[in-house]
Formats: sequence, structure tokens, C-alpha cells
Amino acid sequence: MAGVDESEAFASQARLIQDAWGKATVPICEILPSLHHFSLLDALIDPTHRLHQHASRLLDA
Repeated sequence: MAGVDESEAFASQARLIQDAWGKATVPICEILPSLHHFSLLDALIDPTHRLHQHASRLLDA
């Protein structure tokens, strides 16, 4: 995952990781709106945010 407010390099790196490791290991490669690498942390602790929900599902797996 990366935020849309990041450079294209962040999004590219996320896609490359998913391609290299496969969708079984990295099932979601999503660019989240209005986020960058600092604000992702705020989204991670917000139970209503999509990033938090993805992380919770990952931890439950």
C-alpha cells in the first residue's frame, strides 16, 4: 500500500513487491487517497479507515 500523495516511486515499489512476492503473499496493492508515508500511521490506528481494516484482516489471518 502507498498513499496517493507519495511520489510515483512509492506506488511503483508497491506493485513491484506484489509482482515479486505474488498475490498469495501480497494480496492487496492499493494506492490510498489523501495519504503519504507519515499520514499512513494516522490511518492505521483509525478503525473506520480502509488501511486499518486491511491490517486487522491480515492480523486475523
